[in-house]
Amino acid sequence: MKKRELRLPTIIGLVVVLAGLGTGLFVLRNPLRLSLSASGEETPSEVTISNVSDSAFAVSWVTSKTVTGFVQYGESGKEPDLVVSDDRDQEKGDVGSYYTHYVTVSGLKAGTKYSFKIGNKGERYETTTGQTLENTPTADVAYGLVTSEEGNPADGAIVYVRVPGGEPASALTKPSGAWVIPLATIRAAGLASYVTYDKEQTELEISVQGGNLGTSLVTVKTGEDSPVPTIALGKSYDFAADETVGNQDQSTESGDLTSKFTGEALAPGTNPEETLEILTPKSDEKINTQRPQIIGRAPAGT
Repeated sequence: MKKRELRLPTIIGLVVVLAGLGTGLFVLRNPLRLSLSASGEETPSEVTISNVSDSAFAVSWVTSKTVTGFVQYGESGKEPDLVVSDDRDQEKGDVGSYYTHYVTVSGLKAGTKYSFKIGNKGERYETTTGQTLENTPTADVAYGLVTSEEGNPADGAIVYVRVPGGEPASALTKPSGAWVIPLATIRAAGLASYVTYDKEQTELEISVQGGNLGTSLVTVKTGEDSPVPTIALGKSYDFAADETVGNQDQSTESGDLTSKFTGEALAPGTNPEETLEILTPKSDEKINTQRPQIIGRAPAGT
């Protein structure tokens, strides 16, 4: 009986098949990493950890050009093999490219140290979640609008708020330029308790990172933070001292926030539900208080 010979074309064919099978398995196991690997081409700057609680934290940074962004994380001492994409990508169900990047890592264990990498970069960062706290304070929020220097809504700007003695808190602006940050549940430095502050006289430091649109620094008292007067990127404000650095007109009134959101009054016969938007709490968002403060926007007079 003759032995079956493997000719050169047959061997090449087997190699191609095996290589294709291996590549296919890699794609199936790592689809997100492959689709976002281009983000590793840009070096992140101004990396900030904020909104640290017993079960979550936020990571934000900027890049010099629009790229995709994601975070790989895991418990400290282990390989960070879990992947979370930008909050906007999760909301849209599609991967986008941005100057500003904002990733919320959630579903974490209380009192646990985590390490993470931004994109495919080798540098690792660490943070530790706080312990679960009881007796959640009465809800209190700061909110407002961010625009470009020309007055257009600034979509995707990162707003940071610092309460004296507290950990950094942050939020990403909506397409309308609106932002909302709960103050009452900000952790004190060290995460062992909620920060304490005067709801009328404490001065808040607000910084806004708009990527290619510029940045802003703002000081405002807690009694004037609902809403904070409109912030135009590229300008700095000291609302606590009733002064503005730059040429910004401080004509925003608290009662005029609704019209600023919508631009015009509701036309007769229009369904209010078509223009009503709840800014916080978000849909399906877990809240740790039985007395939440609901913030939204709607046409004037509805």
